[in-house]
Amino acid sequence: MGKLSGQIPREISQLIQLSLLDLSRNKLELQSPSLGNLMQNLTPLEELDLSGVDISSSNEFPTTILQLPKLKVLDLGKNMDLTGRVPSEVANMTQLVRLTIGFNELTGTIPSLVSLSKLALLEFSNNKFENWSLPNWIGKLTELQELYGSRGNIFGEIPSFLSNLTKLRIFDMSHNSLSGHIPSSSFSSCTNHDLQVLEKWGKSNDQEAVFEKTLWFSFRYIFSPILVFVVYLEDHLPKHLRIEEVRAEVKNFTPADPPGK
Repeated sequence: MGKLSGQIPREISQLIQLSLLDLSRNKLELQSPSLGNLMQNLTPLEELDLSGVDISSSNEFPTTILQLPKLKVLDLGKNMDLTGRVPSEVANMTQLVRLTIGFNELTGTIPSLVSLSKLALLEFSNNKFENWSLPNWIGKLTELQELYGSRGNIFGEIPSFLSNLTKLRIFDMSHNSLSGHIPSSSFSSCTNHDLQVLEKWGKSNDQEAVFEKTLWFSFRYIFSPILVFVVYLEDHLPKHLRIEEVRAEVKNFTPADPPGK
C-alpha cells in the first residue's frame, strides 16, 4: 500500500510529456476535476495504472481513458466501485499489450476485443459478469501469454481454441464451471516449461476436467481441484517431462479411481 491519500492533484494534467502514470496502491480518489479533464492533455501516455484508485464518481467505466491513442498498458483493477458494462470502445485501443479490469463490479460480458492483436495479458477475474462461456474471439488473440478469468461466472466446455494460443503460459480459470477435455494439441509449441499455470479446470456442478493421455507440453505448476487427476496425469506424462510442483484444493473429496482404472 502506498502512502498517498486524498484527491489526485489536478496538476497532473499539465504533464503533457508524461508516458507512464502509476497511482496504484494509494488511498486516492478523483472527484474534481473529472477523469476526462485530467487525461485530455496526456495523449503521450503509454502506461496507466489506476488500480485501487477511486476514479469515477459515477462508478461507471471511464470511457475517457479509451481516447488515449498510445496506451499500451491499462490497469483498472481492484476498484470495487467500478460498475456497469465494459464499453465496446475498448476494442479501439489497438496498441494495448496489457489490459487488467479484474476485481471490480462489472456486469454483462466482455465485448469482442479481437482487434487488440498485440494483447499479451488479459485479466478480468472476480467481476459480476453474467453466466457466459469463453468467447471464440479470445482464440484469435495469438499474442496472448497470460489469461486470467478466475471467479468469472464462466461455464461450458473447455474451448478448443486453446490450441491457437501457442504463446500462452498462464491460464487461470479457477472457480468456474468448465468441463471437458484438454486437446492433446493444446500448447503443443510450449517447451522448456513455458506453461506455468494450468489452474483448477473443473470446479462446480459435479463436472470434471479430463486430461488426455497424450501430452506434448511441459508443466512447471499444475493446479487441480481433484488430486486424483493430478496423480493420473503424472502417471501418463512422457518420461522426459516431470511435474515440479503440484497444488491441490480438495473440498468434499471422495476417493475414486482415475479414468480407465
